[in-house]
Amino acid sequence: MNNKWKPQEEKFLIDNYPQNGGDFCANSLKKAPSEIKTKVKRMKLSRTGFKITDQQKDFVLNNFKSLGINATCNQSQLKRHQVYQLLVRNGIKLAQWTQFTSEEEKIIRDNFTELSNAEIGVLLNRTSDSIHAKLQLLKLKRTSKQVVKIRRRTCSNSYFPKGHVPHNTKSDGAISIRIYENAKSQKYIRVSLANWMPLQIFNWEQVNGPIPAGMVLRCLSDNLLNCKPNNWELINRTEHLEKNAGRDTLDDKYITNLLAHKNRELRPAIAEMPELIELKRNQIKIRRTINELT
Repeated sequence: MNNKWKPQEEKFLIDNYPQNGGDFCANSLKKAPSEIKTKVKRMKLSRTGFKITDQQKDFVLNNFKSLGINATCNQSQLKRHQVYQLLVRNGIKLAQWTQFTSEEEKIIRDNFTELSNAEIGVLLNRTSDSIHAKLQLLKLKRTSKQVVKIRRRTCSNSYFPKGHVPHNTKSDGAISIRIYENAKSQKYIRVSLANWMPLQIFNWEQVNGPIPAGMVLRCLSDNLLNCKPNNWELINRTEHLEKNAGRDTLDDKYITNLLAHKNRELRPAIAEMPELIELKRNQIKIRRTINELT
C-alpha cells in the first residue's frame, strides 16, 4: 500500500482543510479519515479558520425539518454538533425537556413499588422511558418480589409462574416424529420430562438390555419408522461407517469417489461413464476375492 503524499495533495489540504474539514478532504482525495487526521497533525494544520458560510446556514434553516438532522449534516458538510449549535443560536429547539416537579417525584416514590413504569407514566402524562430514567436518577429500585407482583398483575395473560406446565405438554410415553434436513424421519418417545430418546433404542433396550459402548443400531430395511427390534441390528461403529460409506455394497457413489480421488470437479464427468464405474467395481470384487482366498 502506497501511503506517500503527493505535493498537490498536501497543497489541497492546506487550501481546504481549515475551511471544509477532514471528511471533505478524505472524500475528495479518496483517503481514509485516519490518514487525513495524521497528515494534518504532522503539517500542524488546524481548523481555527472554520466558519459556517451563509449558504450552509440558509440550507440548514430551510431544510432541517424536511430532511432530518442526518441528511442535513451530510448535504451541508457540517458536523452534528455544528448543526445543533446553529439551530440553538437561531432560537430553534428540537426538543423540550420538562423537569419533574416535587409533587411528581413524590408520586413516583409513593407508587413505584406497586405500579409499573407505564402506569406511573399515565398518572403523570409522561412516557414509560422517562419514568425509568427518573427512577435511576432517584436511585429507586424495586425488589425481585415487587417486580414479580407487578408482572403478575399487568401481564396476567402471558405470565407463567414457577412450575407452570403449558397445556400442550406431552405425557410420558408419548411418541413424536422428527423430520430432519435430509427429509428422513425418526420417531422419539418421551421417557420423562424434557427427556426424549429414539424409539428404536427404547424398544431394543426393553427386549435386549442396554446397548454396549461402541455399538449402534442399524436399520435392516429402508423404513426408519419401523421401530420394532426385529427391524434393527446391533453392529459396531466401524461396520456401520463402512456400510454408510458404500464400501459394503459398492454403490455408484462410492466407486465414483474412488475414481475421482477427492477431486470433486471430476465426479460429475465420471458419474456419466457407467462402463468405467462397472469396471472399477469388478476390479474391487476380484481383489477382495483374492484377499479372502489368500
